[in-house]
Amino acid sequence: MWRRLLILPALLIQGCATHHSPSDYPENWAPLVEGEDVCRHLNGRYDLYNPASGGFDDIYRMLLPPSSPYNYKRLDSISIELAKNNVLHIVGYHVGNRQVEATYSEKDGTFSCSRDGLLIKNRLSDEKYIHDPEFANIEVNATHLLQDKSGNLIVKIDYTGAGLALFVPSVYSGTRWKRLEVFQAAPIQPRLLSSEQANMLRTLGSAWATIPGSTSHQEAALFVESSIRTRARTFEIEDLADQIADCLKESGWDVDRNQVTYHIAFEGVGVGILTSSNPRGIEVGQQLAKALNSAGIEAAVLPQRRPSCEDLDQATNNGAANPRCSQISIFVGYHP
Repeated sequence: MWRRLLILPALLIQGCATHHSPSDYPENWAPLVEGEDVCRHLNGRYDLYNPASGGFDDIYRMLLPPSSPYNYKRLDSISIELAKNNVLHIVGYHVGNRQVEATYSEKDGTFSCSRDGLLIKNRLSDEKYIHDPEFANIEVNATHLLQDKSGNLIVKIDYTGAGLALFVPSVYSGTRWKRLEVFQAAPIQPRLLSSEQANMLRTLGSAWATIPGSTSHQEAALFVESSIRTRARTFEIEDLADQIADCLKESGWDVDRNQVTYHIAFEGVGVGILTSSNPRGIEVGQQLAKALNSAGIEAAVLPQRRPSCEDLDQATNNGAANPRCSQISIFVGYHP
C-alpha cells in the first residue's frame, strides 16, 4: 500500500505523474501487538500461502540468504525464533522438511528490536527489489516484522520506486504491508514413494522400457493439470509427479513433462492414466496403476481413450513398434 508521495522539484519532474497513497495499516486486520517485548511475540511458524493470489508469498526472499542450495524452491512456510541472547533464527520449510535456514545476531548490526517491532537494518539477503504489479520493481529501504493480536506475522516494507502511470513516468515511495497467517500443518501425510517402492517402480519400468521389435523406448507424458496449480497445497502433488517421472526416466522411458491431454479434461483425485486402445498401452497403464496402488497411491486407468494411432495417422507397417501407439498420459491429481 502506498503511504506517501515523493515530492520532487518541479523542474525535475516536469511531465511526470504522481501516485496517491491509500491509508497505512489495513483497517480490516487485527490490531498490532504492542509493548516492550513485541519482538518476542514473533516466535512461531507462518504460512506463505496467499489466498488472495492463490500462490505463495516470496517475502522470505528478503529474510533468507540467496546462496541456499535449495534455491527457495517451493517453500510453503517459515519459522522465526528470537532467542534470549538476541540471536534471530529463520527456517524455510517445504512439506514439513527444513530446506534453508539462517542465523543472525543483533550484535552484528543485522537487526534491532524496539516497540515498533523487529527492524531489519541490513538486508539479510541480496534481494534488493520486490515486484510491484502496477509499477516497476520497488527498492526496499527498511523491513519491520511485527505480529497482530490474532498471532499472524505482519511484515512492514518501506520502499521507493519508479514506473509508469498512464505511460507517464512516476516516482513514489510508500509502505507495503504483508500478512502471513499462523501455519496449520496439513492433516494428511504426503504421498511419497519409499526407497523400496521407488525401486519396485524402476523394476516395472525397466520391464516395459523397450518397444518389442524396435529400439524405441516406452513414451509417457506426466503432468499436473494446470487448473490446480493456482490452488493451495499443490507442492505435495508436484513432488509426487517429480518422483514418478524420475523413476520412469531412470528405467529408460521417454518422459515428457508437458500436458498431453488429447482435449480430454483432467481434474480429480489420485493418479489417472490415459491410454489409446493399443493393447500394449493399456497393459502398461494397468501395470503402472497396480504398482502405484500397491505403494499406497490411488491410481487407475481412465475409462476414456485417446485417439488411436490410426486416428492420428501415425501407424506404420509395424504399428506395434511405433512408440506413439502405446504412449500413455499420466495425470497426478489431488490427494484423495
